[in-house]
Amino acid sequence: MEISNKQKPRDYDKEPLVINGYEKFFAIAWYLVLLFSVLTIAIIEDFMECGSLCSPKGVVMNLVMLGILIAICIFKLIRSKQQIRFTDRYIGFIENGVVKRFCKVEFDELRRSFSIDVFISSEILQYICNLSLMIMGLIALKWELLKIIFFIYLWGFFLNFIFYLSMNKNLKGFRAMPFIRVAEPTTNPGYHNILPRYYLIYIYNDKIYNDIKEYFLQKNINIDYIKKNYLFA
Repeated sequence: MEISNKQKPRDYDKEPLVINGYEKFFAIAWYLVLLFSVLTIAIIEDFMECGSLCSPKGVVMNLVMLGILIAICIFKLIRSKQQIRFTDRYIGFIENGVVKRFCKVEFDELRRSFSIDVFISSEILQYICNLSLMIMGLIALKWELLKIIFFIYLWGFFLNFIFYLSMNKNLKGFRAMPFIRVAEPTTNPGYHNILPRYYLIYIYNDKIYNDIKEYFLQKNINIDYIKKNYLFA
């Protein structure tokens, strides 16, 4: 496995790597993506069945909810000061100057994720859920669930694309899998228990990716080759 070319390894306890964290934004944006997916399916089906919007009031209500969620996402992004600190043994998740969680660096916990890790944590449950969702979608739900999953990934990718472009003004280093999971998700009783937190690193530009890669290479871990998840964990 590739090792860092630096003659003298960086002492991350004396000189920690500190990056911005956007986990709260993407946790809330999950609901935006879900709502947008359901709304998209409803509009498409309306046009296929009626040739126009069959229930415009319902669409307007969904758009209002969508607008509220977008406003909340922007507010959380501006208001909350989140950082992730990489030291020699731990990765610390910091919010408004307070360390919320220390995660020990363990190779088996590392995952690359396409979407937002929300529901499923273990690899076994992942495959079981994947199979169950396909069977339910094909037999019981007549493709409805599969449509939602498709649009969740579509709008999730679009959200990542827009967010990355707005932050960097270009797409250099953009990745379809912008998250690295470093531990099992946890929840904060002081916030919303339904939002897992303090376990995802969002890679928001090429330099950050290289800095994070260098950190893990010093531990003989190449993040280019860690396992990838294609569901929600």
